[in-house]
Amino acid sequence: MARLFSWAIVLFAVFLYFDICHLVAGLKVSACFKDKKDSLNATCPSNYMVRILRSFYGHSSRGSCSYEANDCIQEDEQNYPCMGREFCLVNIPTSKTGQRKGNCSFNYFQVEYQCVNRSEVRKICTTKQLTDPSGYISSDRYPNNVQGPITCQLNIRVEPHRKIQLYILDMDLKGERNKNCTDYLDLNLGINTITICNRSVNEKSFPTSKNELNLTLKVASRGKRKGLWLYYEAIPPLKVTESPTVKNYQQHYQSDPKPQVNNSAIFVAATAGVIGTLLFILITFLIFLVFKIQIKKKRQKVYSNFIIQNQNRKNTSHNQTLSNLSNIEI
Repeated sequence: MARLFSWAIVLFAVFLYFDICHLVAGLKVSACFKDKKDSLNATCPSNYMVRILRSFYGHSSRGSCSYEANDCIQEDEQNYPCMGREFCLVNIPTSKTGQRKGNCSFNYFQVEYQCVNRSEVRKICTTKQLTDPSGYISSDRYPNNVQGPITCQLNIRVEPHRKIQLYILDMDLKGERNKNCTDYLDLNLGINTITICNRSVNEKSFPTSKNELNLTLKVASRGKRKGLWLYYEAIPPLKVTESPTVKNYQQHYQSDPKPQVNNSAIFVAATAGVIGTLLFILITFLIFLVFKIQIKKKRQKVYSNFIIQNQNRKNTSHNQTLSNLSNIEI
């Protein structure tokens, strides 16, 4: 029994090691262009949402189909309509296959993503204020189409010595280019207000100069657009020499190539995997133990019956002998 328990501990340690490695490495899918695959499937567990962090072309001199250190890469910024769902089918582009960047030609495409627990996402129309250092926000019904007409306001406030960084993970609001937006999101950044509508490239970021941000979502259309999904985080104070100006806010909306993301969803998923693996090992061990005990009891019962039968035979033989002796006439 001690040996079996030791094996269970070893197996648990092995599974735990692989789960931790998976947690540290993150989630990614990739393919070589030579394989001629049409798409990549980013998949999350039930009740989790796909957040695509980045996608890029890469060149591997070793012929690998996924990123390795020192690979030549080029970011690919595009909208993914499947953002926010449990699985996301990403079409592998072909227009840039073989296109050169310096001395390298791309031979693979990779998508890196994260799984976000739906319970961590706050609805902009049912939440008045957020004071956590980071969090997810979405329109009602997201990733399903938003139902108007609605006007919702949300206040985000963090510690006084920190600033708010806002990321637009996914946005699809009705509007026409060069015309007034019918559906829009207002960002009150303290020094000015930005109005955003139409579609947005994933992971567009907006730094602020204060520890407070007011969001206003107005939707006039009825169920024709997907809505929005946002992420915010508190960051250290900006240096005086690097304080952004109003002009910078209005003209430079740059995607953060390496946004700081909350890995709690992946940690929860990995922890659930570890617990599930441990439970499977323990249940298997208990079943084997019960089976072994049953066999032992059965053997003991058979042995006891044998002893009883043998004793009965001895008693019968002894009684018969006594009876025979009593019948002998002296």
